[in-house]
Amino acid sequence: LKSIQTILDSEGEERLNQKQAAKYLGITQSTLIRWKKNGLVPCEQLPHSTKVTYYKSQLKSIIQRNPKLLQAANK
Repeated sequence: LKSIQTILDSEGEERLNQKQAAKYLGITQSTLIRWKKNGLVPCEQLPHSTKVTYYKSQLKSIIQRNPKLLQAANK
C-alpha cells in the first residue's frame, strides 16, 4: 500500500490510463472504476469510448481534500 504522503509528493500534469491511475493511488482498478461511476474522481472519457484519462494532479488534489477516501479503500 502506498502512503498518502508518497502520493502527495508526486508532481506533474502527467496523463494516466486507468491501470496507471489505480497503481498511482495504490488501489484496484475495480475501486477506481467504482469511484469514477460515483463521481469521486475526475477523468476524461469521450462518448462511446472505453479509453479513460486521469490527470495525476487531479488525483493528487482529491487525495489532499479527502484522505479518508484512500484509507477506506485500503482496508
